[in-house]
Amino acid sequence: MREHTRKLLDGECTASMLVPEMGQSSLGVNLFPIRGDLFANKVTKNVSISSSLVYMVEMGSWAYSIRMRQLRSDEEGYETEEKRGFKNCILTSRHLIIGDQHVRGEAVIGFYPILCEGGWILNSRSDPHHQYTRSRYVFLDAEEKRLEETRKEEEFIYQSRTGPSRAEIFGGDFHFVPYDEKSQNGRSDQAGFDAAMVSIPLRTPKFLY
Repeated sequence: MREHTRKLLDGECTASMLVPEMGQSSLGVNLFPIRGDLFANKVTKNVSISSSLVYMVEMGSWAYSIRMRQLRSDEEGYETEEKRGFKNCILTSRHLIIGDQHVRGEAVIGFYPILCEGGWILNSRSDPHHQYTRSRYVFLDAEEKRLEETRKEEEFIYQSRTGPSRAEIFGGDFHFVPYDEKSQNGRSDQAGFDAAMVSIPLRTPKFLY
């Protein structure tokens, strides 16, 4: 408990949603760090990618959290729509590096997040299987239930874990393309880009939970 308290007081971790799809009903102390050796952030074409890890001693593996959004105009590193070449962008594929393993796949866990300035857009394109709305439906108010598209003024959060591993590094990149609001698809007439994560050395922490 003393180490938990230290991390909270030092700002290494914070109170936040433990299950993003459930919103404020899952508020608690989130052990994924927001600073320190097991946290990293990088901005590419106004897309901010933050990654953090927690060692799961009982499984001999790492849990990881990936947070993504576009920066707002009042934030350091902001790029204008004219400079970056698009208004919103949509994630199409991921590439994770876990030690010497390269994990590739479409989007993330069935989501195709559409990133806008300050957050992301929830609609049938970003959540084609209705995972987010199905998980949170009981917690939504009547107005939210009627909305077909919702702008989320928060990061899109993707959480998962590695298999049992002695990997020494975690990194990778995410491929985005400009998003066309009319067709609700990525624009094939414009080149996409890779938003890289800063690689994090996987060192077992001093305190285990």
